Amino acid sequence: MYKLTVDHQIFSRLLTISNLTYKEVISMHRWKYLLAEYTQEPMETHTKNIDGINVLFQYDKVVPSFDTYKLDEPTRKYLSLNGEWKFIFDVNNRVLEDKYYTIDFDDSLWQNVTVPHCYETLEREYFQSFSKDDYGKGPGFIDGYAWYRNWFNLDSSWKDKAITFKFLGAYYSVWIFINGEYVAVHEGGHTSFSLDITDYVNEGENLITVRILRAKWFDDYLAPNPQPITHKTHIVHSPVDLWPYGGITRDVYLEGTEKVYISKILVNAREGTLEIKTIISNDTLEEQNIAVTINPGENTGGEVSKQEITLKPGAVRVLCDLISIPNAETWELDNPKLYEARVTLSNGDSLSVKYGMRTFKVDDTRLLLNGKAVFLKGINWHEESYVNGRAMTKEEYDREFALIQECGCILLRNCVYNRHPYAYEYCDAHGLLMLDDVDHFWITCAMQKFQLEEYGLSRAMVLKMAWNNMNHPAVVMWCVQNECEMANPDVFRTWVYDLVNAIRSIDIHNRPIIQAQQSIRWYDPSLDICVVIGVNEYLGTHHETDKEHELALRLAKLHKQYPHKPILITENGAWSIKGDEESENWHVERFLAHYEQVLQVSDFVVGYVMWVFKDYKTRHPYARKNNGVSMMGIVTFDKLEKKKIFNVYKEARVPKYHLQKVPK
Repeated sequence: MYKLTVDHQIFSRLLTISNLTYKEVISMHRWKYLLAEYTQEPMETHTKNIDGINVLFQYDKVVPSFDTYKLDEPTRKYLSLNGEWKFIFDVNNRVLEDKYYTIDFDDSLWQNVTVPHCYETLEREYFQSFSKDDYGKGPGFIDGYAWYRNWFNLDSSWKDKAITFKFLGAYYSVWIFINGEYVAVHEGGHTSFSLDITDYVNEGENLITVRILRAKWFDDYLAPNPQPITHKTHIVHSPVDLWPYGGITRDVYLEGTEKVYISKILVNAREGTLEIKTIISNDTLEEQNIAVTINPGENTGGEVSKQEITLKPGAVRVLCDLISIPNAETWELDNPKLYEARVTLSNGDSLSVKYGMRTFKVDDTRLLLNGKAVFLKGINWHEESYVNGRAMTKEEYDREFALIQECGCILLRNCVYNRHPYAYEYCDAHGLLMLDDVDHFWITCAMQKFQLEEYGLSRAMVLKMAWNNMNHPAVVMWCVQNECEMANPDVFRTWVYDLVNAIRSIDIHNRPIIQAQQSIRWYDPSLDICVVIGVNEYLGTHHETDKEHELALRLAKLHKQYPHKPILITENGAWSIKGDEESENWHVERFLAHYEQVLQVSDFVVGYVMWVFKDYKTRHPYARKNNGVSMMGIVTFDKLEKKKIFNVYKEARVPKYHLQKVPK
């Protein structure tokens, strides 16, 4: 699977370690990156044009649907691995010496933890403290390697199934072993991924071992002037303004299918028509003739389609269909109507997908949802909670999203990483638009060049974002980078262009693409690439003096440069402490000053996305005085209490003639 060359020094070291057999050494050669870095991203992410459709692959398999985390496809086998696991930190990286991955290793002295899991929740008293004296304490600051182990049982009903291991998120790099054998490594802590483990498991008891790396961000977290640490291949490669929650942070489960199965369904419903593309994989050694039935869903008025398809041994095919759905209602903010299409194969396998019929497009300097101009009153949101860190529960999502809609927002920006599938499903069902985002935060030009020309993780991340979340009607735009360096204009432009083209190569919706630029810059070499211009603007808050009408004047000047592109304020905000009248009044004052200027130029500024919904955890030194809590939210981090700015933002009007959902 992996294109590695023999490293004789590593090979010799493996042979000298006690109790390693020659067979083990040969097996371990497949994962020599335990002692050395990869030269390319390890998932081998790429697209193949199959039957006229670009299909995304990782680990030599089609990247499948992760909507099945609910374990509710009736024709498939499921086993949730959420629950109790064994856990230990491995700060000295003794993987070779201690063989934590082997079946006979004794893990009885390891901790018991509940997956989904964040390291931070092992000692909540430190994580939940707001005291500067607790900064740097607890497992939230233990970096390096850690291990999880769990046993699971497969009964005879799993025999002859294609078995896929699905992880919805684990931070940051993850090595997977099944029954003592290395399977693969995944890089990127906020992206769902899957592995074919059919050949690694047996009937009866099986062992999964997971090795995780969370890299150190500073040389000394408590030093007066801590020095950032750069990691050559990682995204992000150096410290940024958020908290890197370590662990298996989202659901983990097994899925069993027939060996000819539906990997993924792509849908795009618009103007009474359902475009549906079914990706079918044949994991057998024989040619297969399969009948395919496509049902566009109840109450759509669409007819069931039946076709036949031939798949060669080991092949992947894409079956494309266009079905009239004359009775389907349009997906709207106040009526987010969803339908469920189902594809069934003659061997019994089936897969469903939910969809909404809507259009979202750019028309000169306007954004049109179903043909009507929309002003994106929105908010940035970090996926974390005071109790569970990044391993949020459904109830926590529901409470936060309800507050977001209560304050009048119609857009949620996923700053700056992909979310759990449930977040997208909630927005689909409740009429909350999404600007989906990826981990490109403060990336230097040197790193951009390295990713573009050598490593390829940047491209892999945007491809996975678009592929995994393409079907959701709530997702209306993609963001490819946030406040990244542009000191080398040629490198920066080429990198952004590559990311944009990667998304365009697979998104059948052809959604608008945006980047969140740091402040309004006249020398930006890439603003012509994206159809919407995104600006993070903190005039008078983080930088410069906010002169009267300065923001409106700068936006007008930017519009003059790009007269046919809409502009979106992707970040703007301030900070305050709940109960501190002076700071809360200042927070409100800063917002009103900027928002009123945005309304003045709303003919071409199509939205305002406030920074940020709730106070959030960050390892950045500026928040050390609050034990890592940045106070820029409109609600508090712990209790989600509303600050004064909450109701002010709730009452903020939107430009006349723009579509807007009435706040609850």
